[in-house]
Amino acid sequence: MNNIILIDDRKQRKSDHLNLNQVTRLLNCVECKEALPSFDHLIPDEYDFDALNGYDIIAIHRSYLAQNGLMSSFSKYMEKSKSYFILFSGGFSQNVISNKSKLLKINSIDFYSERTISFFEKYSKSVEKSDSYILLNILYGKDWKLPLLLRSRLLLWKYYRKIESTYRSDLDEFQKRVNKTNEDNEKMQELRVKLNNPSTHFSLNSILQTEDVPEIEEIDNLKNLFPDSSISFIREEIKKMFINK
Repeated sequence: MNNIILIDDRKQRKSDHLNLNQVTRLLNCVECKEALPSFDHLIPDEYDFDALNGYDIIAIHRSYLAQNGLMSSFSKYMEKSKSYFILFSGGFSQNVISNKSKLLKINSIDFYSERTISFFEKYSKSVEKSDSYILLNILYGKDWKLPLLLRSRLLLWKYYRKIESTYRSDLDEFQKRVNKTNEDNEKMQELRVKLNNPSTHFSLNSILQTEDVPEIEEIDNLKNLFPDSSISFIREEIKKMFINK
């Protein structure tokens, strides 16, 4: 069996969120206490959290730790422990899993719920050791993969909308460059006509040295749109515009 301990210094909190049947079921599958095992509130700095080593899941009300000055030592213990931890509080506006999936911060209303009790009942009777999806099961239930996939889909949608906006901006800039290149190309064509005229006694080199020839600028933004090979091809095509074959 897997051992679960729940520490809440205010017993009434369970009744605030659960009915009598749910409270009874919770007490039957979880070791509920109002204080840490062997804790002496007169010397809180000397408390040894190793007293919790025998538990697979450790749920504690955050205010209890904060009011007794135990947050720092608790965090240090959590880092070295192999257990899973739940900090619940009415002050949490979001439910978050952190610390390499070992810590769940959850609002008290969501913690004291039928979903949590059902999971504790099943988990406490299981002979299997804990896995990395325990806290996801507590937070989302047995179908925990679904909300994660929906969230990923939403994030991808937002990401591609942002990329699309960036692409449009880059394409607009690229079009401006193309238009400018076309104008410059027309100027070069005029110069080539003059060069082909026998009455003109200028060489291409002298013209290139005296006339304003547009430079081939690095189009860095295109890296977001095309592979490097495509960028090279585009650059070469632009260069050809200024070469008299």
